[in-house]
Amino acid sequence: MSIITEVGLQNFSFDVDIVSYRASQKPVDHTISINGQSGSNGSAGHSGFSGSNGDDGSNGSDGGNGCPGTDSQNALIWC
Repeated sequence: MSIITEVGLQNFSFDVDIVSYRASQKPVDHTISINGQSGSNGSAGHSGFSGSNGDDGSNGSDGGNGCPGTDSQNALIWC
């Protein structure tokens, strides 16, 4: 792939004693073409840093109702 670059020549000077009248009437703009081949690809970048830890999880929901109690009519109580 070729790349053409146009470069403007500012402050272009010449010796008026060696330039003909006809040449001095021509525009001074010039175009310089620079043709070349593309350069090679660069090297791969470094690996990134590890990410930070995630936030704590939210609290769990309330537990369900407990089991019903047993009948204590014939319960044995130790003192």
